[in-house]
Amino acid sequence: MFTKRTVIGLAAGSVIAGIGIAALAGSFGLQPVSGADELEEGRSTAYTVSAPAGTEQSVTVTGDRFELELVNQGGMEIPKKAYTNSHSVAWLHGTEAASLRVKNAGEGAVLVEYDFSVVTDPVLFAYHFVVITAGVVIIGFSMGFSVRKPRGF
Repeated sequence: MFTKRTVIGLAAGSVIAGIGIAALAGSFGLQPVSGADELEEGRSTAYTVSAPAGTEQSVTVTGDRFELELVNQGGMEIPKKAYTNSHSVAWLHGTEAASLRVKNAGEGAVLVEYDFSVVTDPVLFAYHFVVITAGVVIIGFSMGFSVRKPRGF
């Protein structure tokens, strides 16, 4: 009843659609984002955090000398200030996106360690749906291989 191509297509399409469904299910709500970046001498970086009001965010910067500035349109602001050795900042997110800027103003590298809670970008939802749709299309084409062909083909 099913041909070899049909079974292979069903399996491949099911796996692809399953991956898309699992990724979509795991992308709802707040997502923790943790990481560490190293800045060389004279370099700077900026982080923009989009999250609901009241979510906790934290950053620890370690290095010889660095400048740190937090601008949060909906609430707290930390003015640009130079620090030495290590400095930690924790804040509750305001109503709009926060922008954190770190600049290495000393000698040697500066380590920026962050723990953010963010909302998933809406474009990723569309991406997950595209993956699911691709899996369903593969299943549909593979099912076409098991259809009885009319005479003359």
